[in-house]
Amino acid sequence: MEICYRFIRKKESDSIIKLWNDNIGCLFPMDEELFYQNIENDRNLLKKDIFGVFINSELAGFIIFKQQLEYRGLMEAEKIAGNINSLIVDFKYRNNGIGGSLLYKCENILQARGVKHIEVGRDTFHFFPGMPLELKDGYEFFKKRGYIDSHISTDLICNISNVDFCKLRSIKKLRINEEEGYIIEPYQEEDKEKLIQFFKKTFPGRWLGEVEFALDNGINGEDMIILKDIKKDIVIGFSRIYHKNSKIIGPPIYWRKLLGVNFGGLGPIGIDSQYRKKDLGLTLLFRSLEILKSKGIENMCIDWTDLYKFYGTFNFIPWKSYMHMGKDFN
Repeated sequence: MEICYRFIRKKESDSIIKLWNDNIGCLFPMDEELFYQNIENDRNLLKKDIFGVFINSELAGFIIFKQQLEYRGLMEAEKIAGNINSLIVDFKYRNNGIGGSLLYKCENILQARGVKHIEVGRDTFHFFPGMPLELKDGYEFFKKRGYIDSHISTDLICNISNVDFCKLRSIKKLRINEEEGYIIEPYQEEDKEKLIQFFKKTFPGRWLGEVEFALDNGINGEDMIILKDIKKDIVIGFSRIYHKNSKIIGPPIYWRKLLGVNFGGLGPIGIDSQYRKKDLGLTLLFRSLEILKSKGIENMCIDWTDLYKFYGTFNFIPWKSYMHMGKDFN
């Protein structure tokens, strides 16, 4: 049996997708559109940082890893930080030390570049916000190799076609802010600079970088809802929404093949800190869900959160959970 460890060439990427789906596709179905979107647009991913093991010239496992090299919005790159985007060994070859060898090579490469801390997931253009807890062997694999638990985040799911929002508002006595000084509406091109200024002020890190990428790639009011202070003529809140016609495959719809034909998603969502405690966050979420329902959305996901009570108001329940794990290096 001939074993070879080497960097994976771009033309071999389809073999990564096949290996992914052969092994975890029933839980996290990968497709070319999502894979190439996230791999080709991430400036923190160097071409040589997709490393594989080949057995008799066939891909038997791979690891995708990154160093934080680029600004996150206005925030300077934390170059001493690295991430493991994904690590999969084909089930036929497990328990032979292949996964450990891939991880060891990754850690050595990143340490040689000055990385002092590595996290599982949570990278830019991530596939996972942490270690998927459905993959119990993977979780134990990282634990055994010194990766320390931090906290759990969760993707939530709900079939909103079953939710009567007017009735829910009445029964739960939801405090929807209907003051005339605020308006919730689909994003328009004329609001671009106001939206960017809002992010620079309120969410100057990763979320700013993500919205700049989205705007550069043509998203519009079908994918972004904004909340405005009418008197000041400024954006004070936002909600990213997703559906089958979205221009970008965002994290809430990564695993859309599991959600059915009329899938949807939401997240992130946020409000200017000066306008909080006015029920505007709940109001923005309420209106965003109404808009998604009007588009015919059925099963939808809200990704990477621990706000179970907030979203649970609308019958969102845990779907997929992830352990945030990291390891320090001297």
